[in-house]
Amino acid sequence: MPLLVLLLACPAATDDTAWPDSSGPPPDLEEADFSIFEPWASPIDDYIAAGEEALGHSDFLQGIHDLTVFSDRLLLGYGDANLNLGRITPIEVRAYTDPAAAEPVVEATLDEEQVSRYRRAEDTLWIPGVDATEDAFLGNVFRREDDGSWTKSRTLDQGIHVHDVAATSEGIWACGSGGTPEDYDAVQLASLLWRSDDSGETFGLVEKLQNPGVGDARFTSLLALDDEVYAFGYRTDSSFSIDTFLAWRMQEGTFEDWPTVGNLLVQDTISIDESLGLLNGLLVASSIQWRVYRATSDGIERVEALDDRTLISAEPLGDGRVLLLWIEGDEYGATPDPYRVGVGLTHDGIELIELTKFQHDVAPTSAAAWGSDLYLGMPDGTIWRSLGE
Repeated sequence: MPLLVLLLACPAATDDTAWPDSSGPPPDLEEADFSIFEPWASPIDDYIAAGEEALGHSDFLQGIHDLTVFSDRLLLGYGDANLNLGRITPIEVRAYTDPAAAEPVVEATLDEEQVSRYRRAEDTLWIPGVDATEDAFLGNVFRREDDGSWTKSRTLDQGIHVHDVAATSEGIWACGSGGTPEDYDAVQLASLLWRSDDSGETFGLVEKLQNPGVGDARFTSLLALDDEVYAFGYRTDSSFSIDTFLAWRMQEGTFEDWPTVGNLLVQDTISIDESLGLLNGLLVASSIQWRVYRATSDGIERVEALDDRTLISAEPLGDGRVLLLWIEGDEYGATPDPYRVGVGLTHDGIELIELTKFQHDVAPTSAAAWGSDLYLGMPDGTIWRSLGE
């Protein structure tokens, strides 16, 4: 079950911009002029229709949770692990192969309720299985092979939810939550960390931090820094309200608390290079505000360029740059009217380079740069596009 949900949506715009010339290399994103965003594709209409028919209402997750570019394809994530939509209609890996063809191809059908995120690790694309349709206290991780096929590792012992994947020289790591049937019956679940020593074919459970009382416990994000792996998450009390923030690291074979993060509830991690990443989360003090921090093995520091902004998504471009999508304002739970949305880049987690911005009554849920153009995933299941020239 997702921890925190931010209600976001999409821009209204009209522009009859022609397709860009594809005969030469695309312009650099930082030098491009971007057209107004327009609706481009509706890749999950069948999923939405199936959910509405089965449930008798439309109160379920219909958004594009993630967009990522890999092997010159634009892949999308969707589904609802809260209401188990994967049991109503199969959740698939859907990808676009040509920006001139707004119909996705199906790369694989997954035994999952939702694709929450794609992760790139060891030059391979991964999907953490956030909620397996098979249940049975065994989690899934999916890997895209060199030939474009997807394989499943259903080996993550005690895994009910698998939330993230990262890589170090020691192997492929995954994190999530779960426990034994006895733990589940006692409502005393655990934050789990697994490692694969065979490139993701099989995973072994290496750390289990059980909730000492009644409640949930999860590791929801991983980050690899200087060949060490960092795990972030939370525990709840018996009412399932979050009462403990988790930040741990595996250092020279010892898994230990990393108190540097303090009162930041990390919601996502973004890898910039092997020694630098970003932490996006909620700073909980007298008020609750969204904050982004640069992270190294030495500690964290606030990204001041993203103050007064809520970072919605961050997509590494594979060249040391990260594409950022944000809305103006940093108050948790705020619903501005209109939303002021921005898309930009960072090279180092310090400087912010704005590419484009706009206003609308809802905001996007994900973003990607494919070729010279920008793409936004929306909460209504559509994808919008801005042409770069």
